Amino acid sequence: MTPANRKVQYNARNFAALYWLRKNYAPRPLLLHRRVPVLRHCDAFVTNFTAAEFPVFIVGAKRTPFGRYGGALKELQPADMFAAVATDVLKAANVAPEIVDTVNVGIVNAVVCGLCLSLLLGHISRWSRREIARSALSLARSAQAERDNESCYFMSGASDGALAPRHGALKAGVPRERPALGVNRLCGSGFQAVINGAQDIISGAANISLTGGTENMSAVPYLVRNVRFGTALGSSIEFEDALTKGSLDTYCNFTMPQTAENLAEKYKLTREEVDTFAYESQQKWKAAHDSGHFEAELTPLTVRVRKQEVTVQRDEHPRPDTTREALAQLPVLFRKGGVVTAGNSSGVNDGAGAVIVASEEAVKQHGLKPLARLLGWSYVGVDPSIMGIGPVPAIQGLLSATGTKLQDVDLIELFERPRAVPIEPYNPALSQKSVNQWHGLDNFLSVGYFPDFVHQHYKILWQHCRRYIINEAFAAQTLACVKELGLDPSKLNVNGGAVAIGHPLAASGARITAHLVHELRRRGLKKAIGSACIGGGQGIALLVETV
Repeated sequence: MTPANRKVQYNARNFAALYWLRKNYAPRPLLLHRRVPVLRHCDAFVTNFTAAEFPVFIVGAKRTPFGRYGGALKELQPADMFAAVATDVLKAANVAPEIVDTVNVGIVNAVVCGLCLSLLLGHISRWSRREIARSALSLARSAQAERDNESCYFMSGASDGALAPRHGALKAGVPRERPALGVNRLCGSGFQAVINGAQDIISGAANISLTGGTENMSAVPYLVRNVRFGTALGSSIEFEDALTKGSLDTYCNFTMPQTAENLAEKYKLTREEVDTFAYESQQKWKAAHDSGHFEAELTPLTVRVRKQEVTVQRDEHPRPDTTREALAQLPVLFRKGGVVTAGNSSGVNDGAGAVIVASEEAVKQHGLKPLARLLGWSYVGVDPSIMGIGPVPAIQGLLSATGTKLQDVDLIELFERPRAVPIEPYNPALSQKSVNQWHGLDNFLSVGYFPDFVHQHYKILWQHCRRYIINEAFAAQTLACVKELGLDPSKLNVNGGAVAIGHPLAASGARITAHLVHELRRRGLKKAIGSACIGGGQGIALLVETV
C-alpha cells in the first residue's frame, strides 16, 4: 500500500468520544499512546496494526471431538462443552483462570436483542462532540449488558442458552468479575471470537482473552409459532424444524445448499470432481487420525451412555470407509442435475473449541509460551445468493497489503460447507454513501469496541503465508475457491475438512485456528490462513505465524 493510495486520518471528535467511553467504562485505563492511525485505501476503509506495534500471541488452542448429529454429545449443554475445553486449554497453556481479563465465545442459532448500532451510521458524522460522547455512553452500557449476557436471547438446546458464554467461563474458573461476550457471525463466529479477543488486547481492554466457540446442533429444538396469544379451536399447529428453516436466506430466497448449486452451475463444476474432493477429505482425516496428528489439539469429553460414563476421544462424523462409488450413488437434494449431496457437504454437528490470546506484556509477565502469533484478519460482505464466495475476497483482503507470492504459503484451511462456490474475481468497492457513513468513525471504531463495523482488519499478505485452511462448507464451494485463488491443493485442508470432521457452526473457526497452530508446529512450517464462508453473504479469514 503506497502513500498515494492511503490517507492517515485522525479524528479528534471521535477520539474525544472514545476517551469519554474508556475513562468511565473500560476495565483498564485508556492508553492514549495507543492511538491507532486508520488508513483510507482506495475503495475500502482499512484499519492496520503491525505485529511489531501490537503483537497478539496464541498461547493455547484446543477443541473437543466433534460429535455427529444425535451422537454421543447430544445431551451436553453448550456451556459445559466450552467449560471442558476451556479448562483444558488453560491448563495446557499454564494460564491461571484468575488472570483472564475477557471472554469471547461464539454461539449461533441466536436472536440478540439490543441497541441497533446501524441506525447511528448515517448520522454520527454530523453529531457534535457532546452528542457522540452521550451516544458512546449509551452504547457502552448496552455493550456491557451484552458482555454480561443480560440482554441477549439465544434459541439453543438449553433453556438458558443465552448464558452459555458466561456460564462456560464461570465453570472454567474465570472470576465472575470478568466480562463474557457471546459472538454470532454464523459460520465465522469462532474466528470472530478470536478476533474480538485480539481487539480487546490491542485496545488495552485486556492482556489475556479466552476465546472460542461452542454449539450443540443436535439439541436445537422444534418451534411453534403464532400461539403465544392463543389460537382458534381446531387450528392445525405446525412444528417448525429450526435447523431446516434456518438454512433459508429469505433475502435472496435461496437455502445455503442452493447458493452452492448457483455457483456450481455458473462455473460448471461436475459431480465427479465434487465427490472426489469429498472422498479425499475423508481419507485425509483417516490418515491424520491414524497417525495421531489430532492428539495435541483434542480435549476428550466424558458423557453418560446408558447409565455408564464413556470418554469420547475422536470425531464421530468422519466416514473413512466411504468410496467414490458410494458417493456417486447418493441423490442430489437441492436441484435437478445439481452436484450437492449429503456426502459432499459438511455435517450438522456438536462440539466446542477454545483459543487463548495474550499480549506481549502478558507473555513476559506470566512466562507463557506462545504457540503462534496472530498477524491479521479480514471480514467482508458478498452477494447472499453466492455466499460461498466469501473466502475469496476475505483472503484477498487479508493478503493484498504485503505483496507476497502464493507459492510461499504453507497451509490453508478452507471451510467445506454445503455451498458450492466457484468464484469470479470480486472487488469490494464501497459506494460513496458507505464512504460517507464511515467518515469520522475511523478512530472511534478502530480501538475495538465495535469491531463488526471494520470492513477489513489487519490486511496482511499472500506472499508470506505457507499453509491455508478454507472451511469445507460444501466440497463444491471449496473447489471453486481453490480455482479462483489458484491454490495448491497439496497445501489445502491437509488433514481433512468439515466434510469429514463436521461443522458445529460457531465452533468451526476455533477448531480451524487450533488445528493450524498445532499443524504448523508439527510440520515445522511458518504461516497459515484459515477462512470460512458465512450465510447471508460474508467471508472471514485470519493469518497465523509460528514463533
